Amino acid sequence: MVLQAALIGLFGWLSSSECPYIGQCAFKSAITGPIAGGFICGLILGNLQQGIIIGCAVQTIYLSNLVIGGAMSADMNWVSYVCIPLALLANADVDIAMALAATIGVLGAAWFTFYEGACSIFYAMGDKAIDNNDIPAMKRAYKYWPAILHFPVRFFVPFAAVMFGDKFSSVIDMIPLFVLNIGKVLGGMLPAVGMAILLAYTLKDVKMIVFYLMGLMAVKFTTINIVGVAVLGGCLAVLYYIFTDRPAAALANGADGEEDDL
Repeated sequence: MVLQAALIGLFGWLSSSECPYIGQCAFKSAITGPIAGGFICGLILGNLQQGIIIGCAVQTIYLSNLVIGGAMSADMNWVSYVCIPLALLANADVDIAMALAATIGVLGAAWFTFYEGACSIFYAMGDKAIDNNDIPAMKRAYKYWPAILHFPVRFFVPFAAVMFGDKFSSVIDMIPLFVLNIGKVLGGMLPAVGMAILLAYTLKDVKMIVFYLMGLMAVKFTTINIVGVAVLGGCLAVLYYIFTDRPAAALANGADGEEDDL
């Protein structure tokens, strides 16, 4: 279990936005989300299928997670590498995992805000070191002090979540049934909130809501799975492009041709 906890803690550190030692932001972005976290944690803990199921379910909550002005609503690192291992080790169902993710995500965002505030002190120290032409002090302020601050949290919090995750199941057993039912209801509502936020940011024309409703009805009232709905949506997008933009361009080209003939 120690090795498993260390591996998940390592991925938790490598996927954190504060980690400066990976080089490419694309790698960190690829392993930060709940889907990737569910796959990695499920693979390490020997429950790959449930890890992917929980990761996909939690991902629906944060379809449009944005960081505006340095303030984030939820920390994906803790959602992926703290919440999902806890849910897997406690054998929690998907609804409880989603409710847990919302809580842990907010705590992670609070930590990130504290970290950014602390780093502003380090950066001020670095600026002062530059004024004094003290290069070693500048390197310590810009590179080492932030790393010393974030590594214990990003590594040891996921590590502790795995080491003591089996005890979390006993905590769930102590919670009254009606509280668990409330958590399941709230957890079931969270994907709708994530989808609504995504639509609010991406839907530029209100009339386009009909395509979303068509996909929702196809999943709900037919036997088409989500992959089939995605293919159907792609076909509708191509048809929409053909019958809206192309005729206007063809009409303009036709008008130009008539003018050339005249």
